[in-house]
Amino acid sequence: MQLDVIRQLGQNIESLLGEQEQKMETLSRTDASKSRSTHIKLTRDYRWVETKFKNLQLEARQSWNSLEMRRAAELEDSNRRQFEQGINADNKRLQMKLQDDRVTEEIMREREEEVRKINQGMHQVNEIYKVSRGLESVYPCNRTAISQPAVVIIL
Repeated sequence: MQLDVIRQLGQNIESLLGEQEQKMETLSRTDASKSRSTHIKLTRDYRWVETKFKNLQLEARQSWNSLEMRRAAELEDSNRRQFEQGINADNKRLQMKLQDDRVTEEIMREREEEVRKINQGMHQVNEIYKVSRGLESVYPCNRTAISQPAVVIIL
């Protein structure tokens, strides 16, 4: 809004300078020369102010653009840091899950090994029992001692 006021004032000044120039053409030579020097000084001062105003506008626009670029860069950096923190947190969670999975696998292997050992021991007991049945038929006199096998499980 203030820029519109400044532009209107600039247009008013230019029109007044143009009117003064037209009036000088109708004045006598002496009066015109006095007015011309004043008119030239006013025109020169107005052009200097106009140039200064345009330069300030340009600097303000450049400062604004620079500020916007800095804000965008800061926002991008902030988003990148948040993204990286999210990735790091996800990586930590994933590493913890992988470690838990490894521990679980190791426990399962140990259990399977123990089950195999128990099965192996059971098979040995069954074999001993089968052999004792066979011996029972060969030596019927020791029936009570052979029919009750001793169970020994080696862990």
